[in-house]
Amino acid sequence: MSEGSPGRAAVKSDAAHLPLLAAQLARAHGHRAVIGVGRITWGETRLAYPDLELVELVPGDAAGRATRERSTHRRLGWDATRPTPPVADALLGASAVAVILDGPRDAPGPSASAHAERVLAPLLDRAPLTIVVAPGSPDELRSRLAALGAEPTLLGRGPGSRVDGASPTAIAIVDRAVPAATPAPSSLRIMAVMTAYNEADIIGPSIEGLLGAGLAVHVIDNWSTDGTYEIAERYRGDDAFQLERFPDAPTPSYDWAPLLRRVETVGGGARVDWAIHNDADERRTGPWPELALRDAIWRVQGSGFDAINHTRLDYRPIDNDFVPGTDFAAYFRHFEFGTTPDLRRLVKAWRNTGQHVDLAGTAGHEAAFPGRRLFPYRFLLHHYPVRSQAHGERKVLRERQARWNAAERAKGWHVHYDAIAEGHAFVRPVGELIEFVDGRTERDLVVPISSGIGLFPSGVPSWATGGPLRAATYRLGRTLGGGSATRGFRSAVRRLPIVGRPARWAWRRLMGVR
Repeated sequence: MSEGSPGRAAVKSDAAHLPLLAAQLARAHGHRAVIGVGRITWGETRLAYPDLELVELVPGDAAGRATRERSTHRRLGWDATRPTPPVADALLGASAVAVILDGPRDAPGPSASAHAERVLAPLLDRAPLTIVVAPGSPDELRSRLAALGAEPTLLGRGPGSRVDGASPTAIAIVDRAVPAATPAPSSLRIMAVMTAYNEADIIGPSIEGLLGAGLAVHVIDNWSTDGTYEIAERYRGDDAFQLERFPDAPTPSYDWAPLLRRVETVGGGARVDWAIHNDADERRTGPWPELALRDAIWRVQGSGFDAINHTRLDYRPIDNDFVPGTDFAAYFRHFEFGTTPDLRRLVKAWRNTGQHVDLAGTAGHEAAFPGRRLFPYRFLLHHYPVRSQAHGERKVLRERQARWNAAERAKGWHVHYDAIAEGHAFVRPVGELIEFVDGRTERDLVVPISSGIGLFPSGVPSWATGGPLRAATYRLGRTLGGGSATRGFRSAVRRLPIVGRPARWAWRRLMGVR
């Protein structure tokens, strides 16, 4: 398995991810509190989101008067047969995210499930965003919520579920800020700006897939030598298609920054509502399997957000039998998640508001512009970089590594193929990968796909969640490490011969800085 690949175990849904998910969504929406019901672990969430108010509702008879301040959160008693406790009521009025973790149906003693059931209706009624985890299948949870007049924004397999169907749990996110899905109007204009270099085996299906999805396509060919440009020329008769070569003449190196600035210019100058930076070896889908891409983007626009982040699925060949010119997305079905730190943000779709969008400043990973509102739920970026052993050797070893721009490499760009050398096996065993099944994979892995949680290294080291003293030590260390008074000292230490690099590594490992 290649370095950075999480495999199956690393994407297993975990109940510890729920408060992090709630906090991440609260931050995205501008909410200031998270209210939890059930056995929820708050330590990492408190350290990662120190500005949020965290409240745990527990069965009680004091109607909100029995409160207890804990090191990580406030614990609040509530008899759910009575009105919402004053503190929780105030938080919900100021917009809080509610997390309801329903206990197992066969749990001994007083039923956590019964308590969750009593609080479900009032919290669904008041909270602008509610996350519900309950025993049973996703369809059972959907029916349960429908009886309370709620429709899930996202629905899938919950923490503890197994792929074989044993011990099923389901998770639903009910987000009032996201409107019900409706078909996109014909007036919605979306354009994919595609950069390409030597993609002759897939360029045709790539263009056809986008045009067939109702998108306009503008291809920027970087002087391909394998016939990519000539194949793309066949689509010139389509009014929704444009083609150019950039720059004016071939260059000896692969100059990514000028290409990105050209994408910025094309996307900003087009009379479209949305622009997508879409490479030739990519396909995109929304987090809702039942919605076409145009309809999914229309739903984002209706939510008031103007940029879309992505979770990248890197598809790997399991044989050498792909036929060039055929539908690559239909052929390659086994993937691993992209989990390197630079993939936390893949903001490659944005609403065209007329202001300048910067791609070159982040090596094309993030469309940046003032006032950007990033949609809280990620889309899927299906990535098909290598199609066979021979293709991988030609693309990586001869066409890419030999042409990197030295100045861009000095900035840390173009390092993703550094570990690949002659003899590298591009064809992968099926057992190392995850099979993508349309409509099922999105549900089975709904939390990591839609949020990225569980895919990337945590920003909080595990030792810091081992109790109040360790948490306080961690907070103090992060404060000192980020303070202006220590920056000069840290900079001097980093420059020391022999000592500098190990000291920097040790500090980053200790404090969980990636």
